[in-house]
Amino acid sequence: MTHTAATFETLSDLKEYIQADESLAAIRRFAKEKLGETNDPGHDISHCLRVAIFALRFAEGNCNIRNVIAAALLHDVINLPKDDPNSKNASQLSAQVTRDFLAPLEFSLDDIEDIACAVRDHSYSRGAKPVSLLGEVIQDADRIEALGMLGIFRSISVGTQLTATFFHPHDPWAENRELDDKKYSIDHFFVKLSKLPEQMNTDMAKRLAYERCASMVWMFEHLGEEIGHSWPYDPHQIYLSKS
Repeated sequence: MTHTAATFETLSDLKEYIQADESLAAIRRFAKEKLGETNDPGHDISHCLRVAIFALRFAEGNCNIRNVIAAALLHDVINLPKDDPNSKNASQLSAQVTRDFLAPLEFSLDDIEDIACAVRDHSYSRGAKPVSLLGEVIQDADRIEALGMLGIFRSISVGTQLTATFFHPHDPWAENRELDDKKYSIDHFFVKLSKLPEQMNTDMAKRLAYERCASMVWMFEHLGEEIGHSWPYDPHQIYLSKS
């Protein structure tokens, strides 16, 4: 059977493809073990599999399928806490681990370098544009995971790790204060997440990012009703310039 991005409609389809490829199966086992060491629900093997699915869709058939899957599985293989002083170097460390791990597997030297560069380039904090289409779709797929309902879960999860509260008790939407996403988890939407749609590399990812931002705004509107602080912004203004 010839596989295309459309072949992988579900995670089960992707898992079957991986299991049938000895090298990809080995990568998945390795990534699962490494990610399990951090006990981070936002960066587990399920996250990596979802990144693979969306990266394949964003590539629209223009990337090697095995390379996309390998890069997605390995992109967070070194996952450091947000408050670790070396966290900004995590993607570069992951890239080196990727090169070392792929060396004895069935990948060409060019493919290994392409995969490693995509792993390196996916990082938001690194602040660099990917050097290849593979890097672009991996970056887009990873950023999509930071938006929508998953984005809410992840923001709260990271905030809890950093001992942040959910929101400022008197000014949750930062109308009259400086943003501080280390103290208030919801502030992360204004500081970073609302800006992601315009930073996407592919048109498909950009459209999906706007949709997921809209779902987050919908949630904030309802939260505002529950806590007695109405959402003050235009609900149709998804990309917020507040900084």
